[in-house]
Amino acid sequence: IQDWHLIDQLLNSPTGIYAHLEHGIMSDGWWYECAVGYNTWVATEFSEIALALEPWGINFKDREFPLGTTKHFSLLASRRVGGQYGMQFEKWGSLERNSVKIKDMWDAAVPFLDYRGVLPAINDAVDGKVSGKPYELAYFVYRDPEYAAIIQRGEGRDLLYGVPDLPEVTSQKMKQSAYADNMGIVQLRSQTKGRPQSEQIQATMHYGSHGGYHGHFDRTNLVSMMRYGRSPYGTLMYWYGYGSYLYKFLKQTSINKNMVVVDEKQQEPVENYRTLFHSGEMMQASVVETVSRWSYPPYGGIHYDEEQTFAERVWEEGRSIHVPEDAPEYGACTDFTKPVTQRRLMIVMDDYIMMADYLQGQEEHQFDWMFNSKGFKGVTADKVEYLRHTNQYNTDPLGSAQFIVDCDWYSVEGTSRASFQTLWGEGADNSGLRLPHSTDGALKIDVFNAWPKNAEFIVGTAPESHGVNKQLHYSIQADGETLLEDRTGAWILGADQIDLDIAGKKQLVLTTQVDNNKNNTIFWGNARLVLKDGSEALLSSLPLEFNNIVKPASAGLDYYGGPIKIAGESMKDSTPGMPGNAKEAGVITVDLSELDAVSFKAKLGGDFPMGDETQRLKSMAVRTHGTEARFLSIVEPYENESMIESVTAPNANELIVKLTDGRTQQIKFQGMESGDVQVAVSEMQNGEVIREEATH
Repeated sequence: IQDWHLIDQLLNSPTGIYAHLEHGIMSDGWWYECAVGYNTWVATEFSEIALALEPWGINFKDREFPLGTTKHFSLLASRRVGGQYGMQFEKWGSLERNSVKIKDMWDAAVPFLDYRGVLPAINDAVDGKVSGKPYELAYFVYRDPEYAAIIQRGEGRDLLYGVPDLPEVTSQKMKQSAYADNMGIVQLRSQTKGRPQSEQIQATMHYGSHGGYHGHFDRTNLVSMMRYGRSPYGTLMYWYGYGSYLYKFLKQTSINKNMVVVDEKQQEPVENYRTLFHSGEMMQASVVETVSRWSYPPYGGIHYDEEQTFAERVWEEGRSIHVPEDAPEYGACTDFTKPVTQRRLMIVMDDYIMMADYLQGQEEHQFDWMFNSKGFKGVTADKVEYLRHTNQYNTDPLGSAQFIVDCDWYSVEGTSRASFQTLWGEGADNSGLRLPHSTDGALKIDVFNAWPKNAEFIVGTAPESHGVNKQLHYSIQADGETLLEDRTGAWILGADQIDLDIAGKKQLVLTTQVDNNKNNTIFWGNARLVLKDGSEALLSSLPLEFNNIVKPASAGLDYYGGPIKIAGESMKDSTPGMPGNAKEAGVITVDLSELDAVSFKAKLGGDFPMGDETQRLKSMAVRTHGTEARFLSIVEPYENESMIESVTAPNANELIVKLTDGRTQQIKFQGMESGDVQVAVSEMQNGEVIREEATH
């Protein structure tokens, strides 16, 4: 509408477009929030503004601006103070230029796009396919041949910005290893000769700037792994939304990342570094490191409504957890450790990813080497001993480990080999997750943990988002007398243990009512009567009168044909309690007149997971204790048959990998303690060295 004075204000004000560009684009071209989706989004907005300004004689698309001269990216003073909810709002990493422009943002993503034009997720993002509109716009504005190469990886064209007759361009950048020190990603790609691009292993490690509200607490995290056009893990692969208390109390925290976690706490974001980058023909290698304190995550997440308590928030979401009377301040990070040095060496070979971890603290710590993947198949080792089952990874109400449920604990000796499989397409069940853009088929993953040689091995069910949360009101009456009336947010957790005296009662009435029936989940878990003689009678074995209660198709199974598990506990002898009509109560009437019952016991809550559990996301850990920890591990992603016969670690600085084709690869490294890491690899066959390579 040509109100130029308003446009001028929008562009030139202290918090205007130009100032945002100066301070928001970092030296490596990435946007300060360090979430890959936001980078292409902001680049798109800036480019469209540039097109709008062209008729006015303003060349915004090519204009260079002085690089912001402070570490702060925010133009608001309130966003410059670190520590709020554990976050940091600074730009970290080296400065390699004096000025920035819009095109720098488009160029920044190019080396990290795979052969399909997919960008791996970092921070608050999912893998993004940018071979459509984003780079159609970029090519329309800049005519860079690299952008045309990205568009050609896509399957369709954009009608608004699509330029006809694109040049035929072959890009080499999608095959190479690369890093960005401000954004904090180092992406290693295997360089195997003679293999198609789809078989290249691509592994990405995270470090660098935190990213403010969108930042995750995961420096040294194996943040992405891709092969055959399939990506089995992402930072937001399950998602509860920005408004949920789980956003900062769970999703961004360290416990659900592929990294070593200290004391099940959250890694403090501090300036951290990449200290090695090697790209050769035989191996790709990098080291990143941080010296960080660890704390509980921000208790209850973001405190949006100052008038609301965390207990009220928990009920509002229908996601109850235990809220202790002496809970920390809402949103506060508490109980910080002393700084812990953490260093990870990652090497990508032709057939696998190798990781070496070193951690050193001033006090005794628990160290958990974490890995998250779908479709757990089992674990083998020189010796495997099943230890126990726990309903939760940890019951500590202040930590995010409480949200990992149904955990099996083992003792392992020697090299353990855990197997997983993720599916896409026919036969796949990726409900509750966000794994976009993967090619149909299977990705099998074997995880070898060769050091330490004796450790605890834990595997639990990750808190996928299936919409199971319900505000559940319930009551129990006996002979017209109300014995109990309460409520809970029944979801992954939120179950209530019930133990009531009903001696002399002739009739028991169980009532449940929910606020939604999106999924049928409510059960009276292992509901039973304790009789006067001490024996028990399961409600599921008695004649019951049901009113407005949905019954599963098969006794002993949940509503979707899987095992019944309530807050991580298997409860096959459960009685259904899900109202068919959410607007009315569901009622179960039990005749006690012939039973001489003295008490009623049950665990009332919601079933999770629903249905067949074989493809659910699992959180795996290898645990050790001490003031110092070393881990040696190999991750092998493959489609059909594993290439690895065995993995052994003679010591904490050496791995020997025997391949099924007769080759043996030896990886030696030094300097993990000092930080001056050097690596040498050699490959032998029939007793002779056929390849070798070293970092310098």
